[in-house]
Amino acid sequence: MDFTPKAPSKNASCERPGVNLQDGVRAKHPVVMLPGIVTTGLELWSGEDCAKGYFRQRMWGTMTMVQNMLLNTKCWLRHMALDPVTGLDPPNIKLRSAQGFEAADFVVGGYWVWSKLIENLADIGYDPSSMFMASYDWRLAYPLLEDRDQFFTRLSSQVEVMVDGNGAKAILVAHSMGGNVLFYFLHWATANRRRDWVDKYIHSVVGLAIPWLGVPKGISAVLSGEAKDTAEMGVMGGILDHHLPRRERRRLFRSWGSAPSMFPKGGDVFWGGRNKSFPAPDLLDDEEKAWKCASLLHMEGEDLSVEEAIDYVLESSSKGPVQDGQLANYHKWYSHGLRTTPFENDSRKRKRTHRSSDKSEQCSSQELGNETKYWTNPLEMPLPFAPNLTIYCLYGVGKETERSYFYKRTNKNISKNQTDDAQDMEDVEWRIDTALEDSMTSLGIIRGHGDGSVPLLSLGFMCQRGWKTRHWNPAGSKTVIREYVHEPSSNFIDMRGGDTSADHVDIMGNRHMINDVLMIASVTKHNDCGHDDDSDGDGHAQGEQVEASR
Repeated sequence: MDFTPKAPSKNASCERPGVNLQDGVRAKHPVVMLPGIVTTGLELWSGEDCAKGYFRQRMWGTMTMVQNMLLNTKCWLRHMALDPVTGLDPPNIKLRSAQGFEAADFVVGGYWVWSKLIENLADIGYDPSSMFMASYDWRLAYPLLEDRDQFFTRLSSQVEVMVDGNGAKAILVAHSMGGNVLFYFLHWATANRRRDWVDKYIHSVVGLAIPWLGVPKGISAVLSGEAKDTAEMGVMGGILDHHLPRRERRRLFRSWGSAPSMFPKGGDVFWGGRNKSFPAPDLLDDEEKAWKCASLLHMEGEDLSVEEAIDYVLESSSKGPVQDGQLANYHKWYSHGLRTTPFENDSRKRKRTHRSSDKSEQCSSQELGNETKYWTNPLEMPLPFAPNLTIYCLYGVGKETERSYFYKRTNKNISKNQTDDAQDMEDVEWRIDTALEDSMTSLGIIRGHGDGSVPLLSLGFMCQRGWKTRHWNPAGSKTVIREYVHEPSSNFIDMRGGDTSADHVDIMGNRHMINDVLMIASVTKHNDCGHDDDSDGDGHAQGEQVEASR
């Protein structure tokens, strides 16, 4: 199979990739799509009196949601939040993910997400019998997706039906956090279906801008309710910033069990730790910035590494009110550690980086598999047994991405004369110091390499280095990398950068990415060619730098 994007002819330059490929390409592998966080619509099935008029309308993902949020913010917040104790539906409130392709093709009017890829797949012969949108309630902790909605049971059954009906293994295409959910699903299927289920039913996993190792902004979201530069939210990010106080945003984010799944994984070895003399390994091309970003949080003289920042967030949340959310369940549902691993050219071993994981230091992969929290972390759980599986990591590069934050204290003094509403508007204890500007810092944030939302280290390390080793990839599944340089057009008509943008969300409309997905999923007369890595070199260099720092 020729995996290289073809240069379109002058007559075809404005055509979709699917139209250009129609003559020599046809659908083969059934395609199952998993959206990322916040990009699936959530519908109201039951609610309080303030929301009775919105039955089966979307509380998230349409202009109805915007209207509801602006007209009755407190009502909307109560319906969007999950129960702070159970992590499930609050009493008398039930939101469920929308179904079908329309669940994630657009959000908030014309803000497209999956629509372009769906249309291009249709161009080469795909239809509802051969492609499926696996929408889910992205607020839930991963284990609760199965407990409440039987999501993984339904997904595995859907894959089996499509494979049997189409006569070919399936391709799982995931975007953003959908890839983290997918990684969990592969291990769930291995444990609950059969050991070789992945090898039997899955041809390849296609990860589009996946934060395999989490994101720094996962910490800032639950620490201060910040939503700045959150690419997944698109236009919704600006609405939240202007109409919801940080205190309420933080409470909302903390109620979502999925939020801490985005905490950075790998600890100081991967992300840097000033106190342990680890500069940020992904920023060694700028030594000063590498040492500055060895601390994830700079809090008025106290610098916290990734490990320390996670500990701080978990500890501070445990002292707050119960309505602050699900962080108390973090160690039950998730892990962010690093298992002992010999790299290919390094016999030295390092203990896992978080003390909470020491108990399982000597556990085998099979023993670890019985603890589902490890299914969320590719640094603590190797790939399932699937020697015939191929994993594609497709992502954008060349756009500055949040890497480290400067925080300042806020004035939390509440006047005795303030009303309850005024107190609700009161700030959180810490907020990003947006007034801080210097040669490395803009709006209180130091930025590094990535796609505008996810650092390159998280996007590419596992495919570049981690899954090239037998420790994290014992069956030898193949990995392929494609990096797309962010080259937005200057066309003012297309404010999202056109079909060469490689931004975290806008990559879903990148013509080269779409072309590659079509070639992976289809059969052509050139299908005897192999797939080769294609990167600009930064991801590979970062992998070597992480290895050297160990």
